[in-house]
Amino acid sequence: MTQHTQVTRRRTAARLLAAVVGVVYLVLAVAGFALTGTGEFTQSTAHQVLIFDVSTLQNIVHAVVGVLGLLAAWQRTGNGTQFYGWAVLVVFFVLFCYGTVTLLASTGVTGDPLNLNWPDNWLHLVTAVAGLAIGVLALRSGPTRTANARPGFAGPQSAPGHR
Repeated sequence: MTQHTQVTRRRTAARLLAAVVGVVYLVLAVAGFALTGTGEFTQSTAHQVLIFDVSTLQNIVHAVVGVLGLLAAWQRTGNGTQFYGWAVLVVFFVLFCYGTVTLLASTGVTGDPLNLNWPDNWLHLVTAVAGLAIGVLALRSGPTRTANARPGFAGPQSAPGHR
């Protein structure tokens, strides 16, 4: 297997994983909006999609993450996909930490504006790991060359002694 084939496979895997994350979150958003509508912006414990508590705020966040995931999957270069992976890793790991602290400290008082439950929290951790995988796969695929670039040729502006 050539190096180009390996790079293409890693880039394709990163884009595919970004698309899967995007579709999952778009499905959660659409199903959530179907249940909650646009009212009850943050607090809504009466609505669940499968095992996940949903609210209008969560549905908006899920829709944004889903659309960005699909956009990252359609990127020709790995840069957008890589950025999406790192952003998903950071944001969802922070959400996982926030959810863990909030759920462990919970005494039954509804003060959590994100309306998280344990399944939501585990989904955030799985999503953070997926973000890590997307970022690493896109990073390992390396920078992409433009159509005019040739291997070993950096262009006249970078030649030593050339002005």
